[in-house]
Amino acid sequence: MRFNQLARSLFIPLALTASACAGIEVEEAGDEAKDPIPTLPDDRPLLLEVLPLPPSIDDEQDSEETAPVTPDPSPGFIGSPCNSSSDCREGLECADEDEGFESGHCTQECELYCPDLEGYPTTFCPDLGDALTRCFSRCEPQPSGSQSDCRQGYHCVPMPRANAPQTVQHICAPSAWLTDASLCNDERGLVQSTECFHQKASFDNVELRTLITKILNADATTEDAERYLDLSYELSQTYLESMLGRSPYPNRSQGHRQDSPMRGIVVHYTANQYEAPTIRYFSSEDPHASTHFVIGASDNGLILQLFSHRDRTWHAGSLFNHSHFGIDFANAGYLERNDQEQWVDYLGRDYTSVLPTFGGNPVTIDDGIPGEELKYTRQTNWQPYTTHQLIAFVLVSRALHLVYGLDPDEIVRHGDVSSSRVDPGPALPHTALRELIFNEDDVLTEDHWLQSYRWDAAWIVENPQAR
Repeated sequence: MRFNQLARSLFIPLALTASACAGIEVEEAGDEAKDPIPTLPDDRPLLLEVLPLPPSIDDEQDSEETAPVTPDPSPGFIGSPCNSSSDCREGLECADEDEGFESGHCTQECELYCPDLEGYPTTFCPDLGDALTRCFSRCEPQPSGSQSDCRQGYHCVPMPRANAPQTVQHICAPSAWLTDASLCNDERGLVQSTECFHQKASFDNVELRTLITKILNADATTEDAERYLDLSYELSQTYLESMLGRSPYPNRSQGHRQDSPMRGIVVHYTANQYEAPTIRYFSSEDPHASTHFVIGASDNGLILQLFSHRDRTWHAGSLFNHSHFGIDFANAGYLERNDQEQWVDYLGRDYTSVLPTFGGNPVTIDDGIPGEELKYTRQTNWQPYTTHQLIAFVLVSRALHLVYGLDPDEIVRHGDVSSSRVDPGPALPHTALRELIFNEDDVLTEDHWLQSYRWDAAWIVENPQAR
């Protein structure tokens, strides 16, 4: 099977779920909490969770023995480089570079388990979707900035086990699978390439893509930013009409108030790991709730301007709606274990999102947000945000600042202005992102901290000052 066929079938689509926009308040209500938005019954895929494995053919070694070792000169084992099958041990084949395996990859077909061999990394049989299921070597995820124990051309990423998707382990997968632009619709957050971000954020529009690049490179003028916002709105409305089968219902207040100019942003999460239900809710008839922008998670990097930046939306109570834009991240927020030891959101819905180095697990933050420990340590497990979401936030916020001259002190979390709210939570590097709005960092450079975050959402744990 050629690389593109295999790569495109690597990722398993995730089902969309019903909405629960806990981060949204009605126009008339001030800034206090409202009842959660009613949700529809949902149909979920299996939870992807790293579980202790029973003794098996691929689990006989202790974790301390799984570190890579220098192979002996004899034919290679699973995960070893090869030029042809003669370079691999008997019974193994050489998956070649045409399929994306840099320097070749000794492997064999599998259904559930793979054999292990002393002196080599422990193996794993991942679910590759509709592709031929093959054995891979396991790896240990490393702290941010540390070198992976995978060989060159491979990256350590979580994958579900074939025919047992409740078990997730990290494997050394070809880096080409994770950066190829043809995989931008994988819906599992593994594709972290700049090209994929541009595809999503620009709707594949050449003019919009050029404007996005200028804003992220800190080279944009006020006119560029205003054009970006207007064109983004125009293309978002076309997208919404195709998605909804109609024009969005106008849940907004026309124009800005002269006595209360727009000066800030209130940042929310949707309390749902999928953005589509929230988008449908905000665009439906008369919900008395709305937001300017929704930043996608399952559709990683998508930026939808639901309502024009020239109008006001209903997202944080009247006091803030008059003077602040609303930006919502598709994110489940805090997660808990249910009676079956599965991760669920605050409405008990299964959590299934897969992000780099985390499998189906949330990120655990015990110390909350500096200065607000009491409020933000009530829950400790949170859905990580994707790198593309963070870049999208910087993009939109910089454009708004260039046009409206925002006040840095008015880029606030919903939890900062409402005693009953915690969105967007401590998993978002809010303070670090706020600084990026007002400086001239080129956030797409390889040495930027956003690139360190790209493969390791635990960056937010190790950098509490960024929250």
